[in-house]
Amino acid sequence: MGSGVSFRIDTPPSAVPGDISWCLAAGPDINVDLSNLENPLFTAPEVEQDTFTILRASATVNGHQSSDDVHILITKEAAITSQYFDSPLARTFSYQGQSPYRSVLRDCVYSNQLEQTCTIEQLPLIGQEANGGKQQILDRLLVSHQWMGENFEYFLDNLDPDSDFATLLQSVTAIVISYDVRPSFYWVATGAIYLDPNDLWLLAEERDSINEAPDYRSGFGNELQFLMPWRYVKNNQYTSYITPRSTRVNRTAAEMQPDLASLLYLELAHANDFFPRSIHDDLEGPTLLDDYETRNSHQLLVSDQLTAKYPLNSTEMASLANVSFRGESATNQQKSYTPSDISSFFAADTAPDYYAYSTRREDAAMLFEEAMMSHRLGIQRDVGITDKPEVISADTIKVDWGQRGRIGDDTLQNRAAFVINEIIPELDATTLVKNLPQPIPMAQGATWSENLAISPTSKNLVNRTQVAITANTPAVTLSGSRHQTPVE
Repeated sequence: MGSGVSFRIDTPPSAVPGDISWCLAAGPDINVDLSNLENPLFTAPEVEQDTFTILRASATVNGHQSSDDVHILITKEAAITSQYFDSPLARTFSYQGQSPYRSVLRDCVYSNQLEQTCTIEQLPLIGQEANGGKQQILDRLLVSHQWMGENFEYFLDNLDPDSDFATLLQSVTAIVISYDVRPSFYWVATGAIYLDPNDLWLLAEERDSINEAPDYRSGFGNELQFLMPWRYVKNNQYTSYITPRSTRVNRTAAEMQPDLASLLYLELAHANDFFPRSIHDDLEGPTLLDDYETRNSHQLLVSDQLTAKYPLNSTEMASLANVSFRGESATNQQKSYTPSDISSFFAADTAPDYYAYSTRREDAAMLFEEAMMSHRLGIQRDVGITDKPEVISADTIKVDWGQRGRIGDDTLQNRAAFVINEIIPELDATTLVKNLPQPIPMAQGATWSENLAISPTSKNLVNRTQVAITANTPAVTLSGSRHQTPVE
């Protein structure tokens, strides 16, 4: 059985399908959401045994009737008894068949039968082992597809030259990569990180196996009059992979790296906020949740200390964050705020991004993520405040205020340095943040697209960038869109 599972009809841009229909060719009845005929969402029923189902898609393409079949395996699963995972989960397995934790890994971190959290003795943090090296990390890897583990292992071997991620992974119990994880998140109850494989695929057929279930938060904040988009850029170009899935092309490891690196810096910042390496020897258990509750009650987390030393000040932005990221109803005053109002609230404060106002945990994690992306990869984050036209695209939204590399602002340096020092004390955090590039202001009144080429660079590179933007402008990415509900 399963929750929402996506399928899609892909054709070349020159062959737009029409008269699309879906039918059940074989197998038990399936609930279907056909609001998007080219990308429908199915919900599988409970079955008495593993069962094959065939769905048939038909469409008219360039005047010709075409059809194709989708073969689906619906698995028989035990009844859901877990309060932690109360929706059906994909089948997963230990990437390392000889892992000493293979018998407990799934039961402790990704099971519909998890009824109480595992103890530290059953599944400790990786850093609590005598040697928390690469092999120990892979021993904690749980995947739904073999390629996910292979690509993650490749990333650790070839795209972690400073061992940042190997170091940060010491503060998790496990890494779960499954086609049904969307979006990625860290969870203190299990001590694991859960990664959306959309940031890990290299081959088109790997991308095909990733679910496209919609994000339930897509309607939050609809009544507000502003947007806060973001993007990562280098040399005036997007660093996120933006080639549409429908093209079915492979991508290189270098094209995969920016999105995966930023995701890991953020999610692993959460793990190290809760359980930095400096306190691993002091954990008493019996579960990590017990240790968290003790640390939380005494305000000992890194993010607690950040808030005590360098708090955010805008009550307006904090209240708006509850609307945008928690689904609270907007007040009449909040509905009346213009982009100019938001600019005055945000620019005068010291948050790296709108999402930082959702919780103190996200504030600390975003400071760390943006600083490390700039320091290690030379990739800077754009943040902007724009209007909200009926049609939202990079070419239609106009910037009221924005910055490239806000983390380099003098007013944010103490905050960023504090978090980095607590999470990776081996780095000279003070020097690191002082050497980050100074922020570059965006042009007020220009579109989000027109504000892409604002970094100093050669004329030829700017021209090439502008041509590329016109040819393949990605969808606007809004603050918080990559993350699950804010970490408390």
